[in-house]
Amino acid sequence: MSQDLTWEICNLAWDIVLPSIKRADSVGIMDECVGTIVILDPQSGDVLFLGCLGGGAGIMQRNKTALFAAKTYWRIQSAGNDPTTLAGDGVAGRNGVVVAFNGTQPARNQVIAQNVLSWILLLMQPDGPIFDALGAEAEQRMAEAGKFPEKK
Repeated sequence: MSQDLTWEICNLAWDIVLPSIKRADSVGIMDECVGTIVILDPQSGDVLFLGCLGGGAGIMQRNKTALFAAKTYWRIQSAGNDPTTLAGDGVAGRNGVVVAFNGTQPARNQVIAQNVLSWILLLMQPDGPIFDALGAEAEQRMAEAGKFPEKK
């Protein structure tokens, strides 16, 4: 990973995954199309991105649960311990990036978290697809802000 994780990368990964969640719901794979995604800053452990799918009465609890899972995973990982004991709890992490999703079904939560994490890691690749996806103007702004290396 040579690029910093940015809100734009998180947002793009979430936007890519959202249609698959909605499609899974439309064919009956999801019990309910609701949930909260939390992505932490790899350096600080602060929330870098928070996204909500649907609403309803349980939204605040889903937000808290996703945040708790992400923070717990990040703390364990930052201490040099193996956080894989949390696998299956809707949280996934690799290379310092931590993603948690909390909806209504643990197995589906895990798939969504892993899917978003996979897209983030791909988008963070040097000269990765983020340059094409965000366009020249966004690339220029990010380069000026020191977020991306110069494209070769």
